[in-house]
Amino acid sequence: MRFYFAFYQEVVEAAKKARCHDFISFLTDEYRMHAESSGLKLSGGQRQKICIAGTILKNTPCMLFNESILVVDYHK
Repeated sequence: MRFYFAFYQEVVEAAKKARCHDFISFLTDEYRMHAESSGLKLSGGQRQKICIAGTILKNTPCMLFNESILVVDYHK
């Protein structure tokens, strides 16, 4: 696994862009929480949004989505 260095504010901004900042803020340790493969009892959509935030943080030039994007939780 490759680790990337990022400042706290960069992580928060990426999470806001991926629409996952709100639910991360309600976690006990917020952004300091270690998310394992079990997902900390996060929904599929929440896990997917965190992955999207990671690609935003890495400044990935291209993101490909398929029908699995339907897992993302819908909020009005």
